[in-house]
Amino acid sequence: MRFWRGLRKLLAYVLLAIVLVTLGVYFNHRLALSREANDVSPIGNRVEVEGKQLNVYVTGSGSKTLVLLAGGGTTSPILDFKALTTQLAPDYRIVIVERLGYGFSDDGDSPRDLETVNRQTRQALQASGIQGPYVLVAHSMAGLEALYWAQEHPAEVSAIVGLDMAMPQSYDKVKVPTFVVKVGQILLELGYGRFLYPAEKAAPALESGHLTQAEIANYKALFYKQALTTAIGNELKMSASNAKQVLDKPLPSVPILLYVSNASGTSFSSEAWYQMTQDSFGQVPNATIKRLDVGHYVHDYAPEEIAAGIGEFLKANN
Repeated sequence: MRFWRGLRKLLAYVLLAIVLVTLGVYFNHRLALSREANDVSPIGNRVEVEGKQLNVYVTGSGSKTLVLLAGGGTTSPILDFKALTTQLAPDYRIVIVERLGYGFSDDGDSPRDLETVNRQTRQALQASGIQGPYVLVAHSMAGLEALYWAQEHPAEVSAIVGLDMAMPQSYDKVKVPTFVVKVGQILLELGYGRFLYPAEKAAPALESGHLTQAEIANYKALFYKQALTTAIGNELKMSASNAKQVLDKPLPSVPILLYVSNASGTSFSSEAWYQMTQDSFGQVPNATIKRLDVGHYVHDYAPEEIAAGIGEFLKANN
């Protein structure tokens, strides 16, 4: 009896300690958010799409329009792509549409199936007066949207450039359970993300040397405010079904350039990651595959090499 009384008392102390620590973490988080609000500086212009405001950033000039599509969970697509857009802007018009829940766009709980996501992207471009055809430059999970776009609206897509695109079949091997997304959202809302998953770990752009101090502060403030929004969570949960939708249709016939990383930052080995790309596109005559010995956010690690390769690719497929 004494043992169980002691155990209950111990558990009560442990529970009390957890509650007190959580309260401390939460109030620290709220105070930090209040301070960081001064660092948030919107970039781009917002347009209304289906009752929500989507943020669109346009830079550069040229006869070709490159639409850059950010990978899943990239908090600030505009700042994440800065190293690459700086290299490309002298020769091309660059457009970044921040999807629902990303960057300076509104959050929302609308479905995140490919048809909805792509429709909203296209409407944002139309509302901004950006006409196609487009060269789609897609990172990671956004490769699903790029492939779907070319499958469903081939007249709007002149070429695809994959920035370490996750191959559709990879989602058979990595699935995101709903409860994992929910737990992640709760922990981030409480402020534990500042300790368990700091911004620098999630966003290589922060340590790439390509952002100013003000841009770094802007990115961090956005990250701790909205790292896992409702829309991003729903997008992750639908990734497997979206991948299947792409796999069920023939690959696009447009020219395709694929940069493949060394898989650092993914859950795969380097060879397994490359092999999935090779299995999907190795025998496709309109596809070119290039390996880079850098991490998953290839555009932050090798922007000069990638921009030069894109230029050569587009000239060869003019």
